[in-house]
Amino acid sequence: MSLVDLHVHTNYCDGKNTPEELVLEALRLGFTELGFSDHIHTAYSQVLSAEKTELYKQEIRRLKELYRDKIDIFLGIEYDMYCGVDVSAQNRSRNVKNIALRHFVI
Repeated sequence: MSLVDLHVHTNYCDGKNTPEELVLEALRLGFTELGFSDHIHTAYSQVLSAEKTELYKQEIRRLKELYRDKIDIFLGIEYDMYCGVDVSAQNRSRNVKNIALRHFVI
């Protein structure tokens, strides 16, 4: 049986642990895959600054390389968006407000 968690938040946004602490705990528990998905800086979400978003991505890439023989690490983002404007072509004429939460592996 594989242990996998693909939605982990770090202390870069609203988590309590550093990325490396989370990797080490995942290894201790026998996880085979770990996916980070911190909230990133967008025009609609200021959870992380643009600079911290870049540091977050660099750190996850560093850990992915460092632990490549022990665990599969995925760099993801949680993209928060509330713009008050529906972005789907289907709803533009209906004045529907868009609240979206998107997750991406990058």
